[in-house]
Amino acid sequence: MSAITVVNTDWELIEDVTDALSAATIDGAAVFAAVRVTSGEPDFEQVQLRESPVAVVRYETSADEPGVDGERNCQLDLTVHLAVQIEGAGIDESDRIKEILRLLNAAKNAIHADPPTDAIAVGSDGDDYARDIDWAEPEIEATENKPWAFASIGLSFGYRLTSATAH
Repeated sequence: MSAITVVNTDWELIEDVTDALSAATIDGAAVFAAVRVTSGEPDFEQVQLRESPVAVVRYETSADEPGVDGERNCQLDLTVHLAVQIEGAGIDESDRIKEILRLLNAAKNAIHADPPTDAIAVGSDGDDYARDIDWAEPEIEATENKPWAFASIGLSFGYRLTSATAH
């Protein structure tokens, strides 16, 4: 039996993301009341949310391709889900949209201000290229008849492993 070592870089990246979101403050106040990790689709509408605002980091997948000199070029894909309760919001959706956009921007700023240590651009300009930090377009739900606003945004990180046995 071969002795192996597990570095678990993909988990370290997830932990860096949750740490950045948990530590984010604006004018000394925490941006998020709670930050959680999941591998399943958070169904906010079916769950009683007890805290607001909340960020849920969803693990999507990790992939790697051969690099140079035995290294592996890797990509971690996540989705950051946000939910915030808007007290007294009426028919006009502007308060909900304003707040969920503020939280999306705060999440981006928090991760860029304290990026994961192992995140680097890897690969060539072809299909195997992964940026150090790459955001997808957000999806927002701020329907007038709901007291909550929701957003989801894809987030990817490139990283490099020293060998095929360095996962």
